Amino acid sequence: MGSDYPPRTGPRMGSEMLRNVKVTTAAVLAAMLAAFPLGKPAVAETTITWLDATRKFACAGTYGRVKRLSDGSLALVYSRGGDVCIRETASPEKDWGSETLVARTPGYSNTNAEMIEPEKGSLLFAWNGRPSAGGAYFIATIISTDGGRTWGREARAYTAGKESGTGCWEPAFLLGTGGGVQLYFANEAPFPGSNTEQEIGMVRSDDAGLTWNGYVTVSHRIGARDGMPVPVRLADGKGAAVAIEENGIEGPFKPAIIHGRDGEDWSSGPVTGGDLRRTAALAGASRLPASVYAGAPYLVQLPGGETVLSVQSTQGRSVSSDPVASAVMRVYVGDANAEGFAGESEPFPGIPAGGNGVWNSLAVVDDSTVMAVSSVRGMGKDGLWTVQGRVHRSPVPVFLATPATRNQNRRAHSVAVLWGASHLHGFGGAMVPNGSAWDLSGRWSPQAWETLPIPPVPAP
Repeated sequence: MGSDYPPRTGPRMGSEMLRNVKVTTAAVLAAMLAAFPLGKPAVAETTITWLDATRKFACAGTYGRVKRLSDGSLALVYSRGGDVCIRETASPEKDWGSETLVARTPGYSNTNAEMIEPEKGSLLFAWNGRPSAGGAYFIATIISTDGGRTWGREARAYTAGKESGTGCWEPAFLLGTGGGVQLYFANEAPFPGSNTEQEIGMVRSDDAGLTWNGYVTVSHRIGARDGMPVPVRLADGKGAAVAIEENGIEGPFKPAIIHGRDGEDWSSGPVTGGDLRRTAALAGASRLPASVYAGAPYLVQLPGGETVLSVQSTQGRSVSSDPVASAVMRVYVGDANAEGFAGESEPFPGIPAGGNGVWNSLAVVDDSTVMAVSSVRGMGKDGLWTVQGRVHRSPVPVFLATPATRNQNRRAHSVAVLWGASHLHGFGGAMVPNGSAWDLSGRWSPQAWETLPIPPVPAP
């Protein structure tokens, strides 16, 4: 602390002081409630401001995903006209380079492109093959060992049914904690003839995507559809978080988060509808009306720990019989556990009533910058648009009491209410005796509030 604070002369919190300040748990709670009355928060949250000057048309196509590579460049993977393709750029301020074809399959529409870089310079690409006639739905992968200039031989990671209602959809990668790669996707094949049920499945590769095996069910809500998974390995060993859309929360599709332990292989059984590992992503103040469609989620985690979630939403839109036709991209910021999503923002405002912005994704550019990608219709040029967003980090919310001076803290038989805020580690408080308020250290940024008389402790 600066020179305005006197040296640490107060007594430390030893046994003698503890005997002088006999406060029971009930008394501590009473004092804290008195100091922090409900309804008077210093409201603060992490928000994103979308930078208008960076909003631009990228190229024709849909299902765009941007990935930052180990050399600092960016790759845009997408589908166009039944093919899956890639473009690259040295920085987000520069235009995208020329298109490279990754895969074309006769008799199929290839779409839902995704990609990771499991090793420096080696790219692993996935897509969803949808038959135009006669064939089976599939999830396929392909590898480039030269940074995306050329591509090897296709590998079929999963093959589903041939009929509508027995397909597989929307692949997404997750690097395993002990090596290997997990590939998540939505799967109707286990429910032939249902047309209402779908689960999230996962296969694994132990040879960097050359072969795939070991199908397991990640999540399944009986009688409903879990879809469009996007897995993230949360920092600091907090486990896996898989963003999905599901229609078992309230009304049409809403985003949910499936939580798994660190190194999760889902072998213990699927996350069912009532499982505590399944949570609604938008709850509390962010809860959407039942009538609102908010599907196709995408999830990333910033280096600072925050998680960022996007959906395509009809909130505030004029909805036709097909909600996707009028949905636009909305973005929320959550905590390091992929919970508490709030601070809604709209990366592509001004899309007219006859247009939409769908099949969206997010990319981490740096510690304080994210990029939103959307398949936009109605903004002059139809196709993939991108925009950068600046992350604004505010202090963790606290409830205000009257600030106290050090002299005030010298009252006899009183305690100082200390709250500390740490951006990554959350928010906590302590009741500390007279004189010890300036003895705290470590991750805390302590703030002293008015000292409180110790409430009377009832006799046992």
